Amino acid sequence: KRDLATRNTPVLVISQVEDQHKAIALGASAYSVKPVSREWLVRTLSDLTTHWCILLVDDDEASRYVLARALAELHCSVMEAGTGTEGLLKAQSRLPDLIFLDLNLPEMSGVEVLQRLKSDRKTATVPVIIYTSRVIDDVLNRELRGMASVVLSKHHYDRDAVITAVKQLLPV
Repeated sequence: KRDLATRNTPVLVISQVEDQHKAIALGASAYSVKPVSREWLVRTLSDLTTHWCILLVDDDEASRYVLARALAELHCSVMEAGTGTEGLLKAQSRLPDLIFLDLNLPEMSGVEVLQRLKSDRKTATVPVIIYTSRVIDDVLNRELRGMASVVLSKHHYDRDAVITAVKQLLPV
């Protein structure tokens, strides 16, 4: 932990001795007494290696795949939803740090999903990036203003624009 090159490397202490306070004081990122459960280890490793949780709400599986691949370099966890209803449920169950939202969804429109997210006290502050193939006319632009953080077009996919938008909206 004193070495600049390894200072930010997570350290897990798994011991037969119960001395969590000492391990944490010495710089351990997590501590457990043996034996550890698989669930604890997976959850702890996930928490230590992922920066953010991002929810992708899009009925197009290929679009979700492309976004998930682009986001992989950010070491974030990605949740996916194929409908607006599923997206709202996932946003409620595990509050994401950011949401990518398509406007063309089955069951309910992306605009309705966005309105529900922003009217819910729990999800109101989560930044939303609209990621759609829909043409954004003046009427729709006025409707989205104040609710969506960024609007990106699927027609002009730019991986760097996706990464830049995420980095601008989420703390490092």
